[in-house]
Amino acid sequence: MKKFLLLIISIFLCSCKTKQPYVVPPAEYKEVIVERLVPYETPADSTQFYALLACDSLNNVILKEYSEYKSQRIESQLSLNQNTLTYNTYHPPDTVYVKATESIRTEKIPYPVEVPVKVNELTKFQSFQMKAAWTMEIILVCFIAFSVIRTDIFSIIKNLIKK
Repeated sequence: MKKFLLLIISIFLCSCKTKQPYVVPPAEYKEVIVERLVPYETPADSTQFYALLACDSLNNVILKEYSEYKSQRIESQLSLNQNTLTYNTYHPPDTVYVKATESIRTEKIPYPVEVPVKVNELTKFQSFQMKAAWTMEIILVCFIAFSVIRTDIFSIIKNLIKK
């Protein structure tokens, strides 16, 4: 019966704590906006030319009228030399730089983190038990010391005071 009672008391005094839950931090992200210049080649341009040619009495070609329609940045050259009409156009290569913005997003992926647990920290009840045990040990040591000596406590105190 004593062993059973001791077992029950030890079960109540010694118990395990539950495991601490994991904490998952919130997801964080960092967004960086980068501006850069992107080269863009201009598309092909067009030119339209109209000429009215006529012949005179000597069989020479005469340019009576002409009209030319061309887009911006096109250089043209027109010549009529010895009954030959020559028309040349030149479009210099052009590259325009356009601003482009990119946003780069880097994410921090959350992962479970254990909550820090204080190890070997006494509870209030355990600290009370230790203080009570120390007090009981001191009283027991004093009792054993005085019982071994078998003298009166008051006579020992008187002897200490007289010195």
